[in-house]
Amino acid sequence: MNGTRVLLGGLAAGLVLLASGIALGHGVLGHDYIRAFASHRAHPVSTATVIENTAVRLAYGFLVAFLYAALRPRFGAGPRTAVVAALFVWVAAYVPRFLELHEFGILNGWRLGVSVPWSLAEVLLASLLAGSIYRERAPGGSTR
Repeated sequence: MNGTRVLLGGLAAGLVLLASGIALGHGVLGHDYIRAFASHRAHPVSTATVIENTAVRLAYGFLVAFLYAALRPRFGAGPRTAVVAALFVWVAAYVPRFLELHEFGILNGWRLGVSVPWSLAEVLLASLLAGSIYRERAPGGSTR
């Protein structure tokens, strides 16, 4: 596995996820969603909250890049493998979060209807980007 390319792909994927999450939460879902989300926190929203959310989004990017690299020998290089990696991350990380937010009454109605496909699209895009960046090391040390 080419660790440098996993890190580069993960960083790129994480930045896509971060930008998309900000656009969805602050742009599309709006102030009512932000207020509802903040009202269910044990502590007030602070700089630490922003850092935490940023770290989680970046971690998802690194995870999807790592999964792509790990699945590549079995599924081959290309978009199919990136889609499989994205689906793993979406089902394992995003779907439980949606269930939690829905249960707490934070994400309901049209906001849930927009968030589910949006999140699937963002993680697919991030995974495809990470997959396009990833290259295996050739036996001589170069990437291929």
